[in-house]
Amino acid sequence: MFSSVATTALCLFVAGAAAGGDGSGGEFVDEVRRDFKMGLFPRQQVLQDDIQPFSGKLGGFSAAAITQSQDKKRPFTVKGDTFTDFKTAAQRACDNQKNDCADAANKNKNAGFKVSDCDKQNNECKDAIASATLTSFAVLTSSTAEFDIFCEG
Repeated sequence: MFSSVATTALCLFVAGAAAGGDGSGGEFVDEVRRDFKMGLFPRQQVLQDDIQPFSGKLGGFSAAAITQSQDKKRPFTVKGDTFTDFKTAAQRACDNQKNDCADAANKNKNAGFKVSDCDKQNNECKDAIASATLTSFAVLTSSTAEFDIFCEG
């Protein structure tokens, strides 16, 4: 059995090794991740206000932000409309972007792009939905004086 002094020293060594000289965790953290596929690390994903995966903006028209609503049954919001799931919300954002783009192309024949270009961008936007990795919001489910406990979907 380790004495309390030895245990404390070991804990301090591990914490120091994990912190690394530059605060990144260094090789120790990388080894734990690789070898054990687990570990206790600070949250690595910044909480997002907008989880829109598509950044294209033909004609200056961006896909609308996908944000979190206050309604737990309809947690996704696009321009004030709420949705039950990410995919539906993201498709609405893509469709709204396409409509804005197409309206501009129809109103100004010298815009430098055509409705068919807007259709192509809409397909790219929907492809981004299919490959999106961030499709939910972290939810604070509990809190104590020392910890905030999140569930990520």
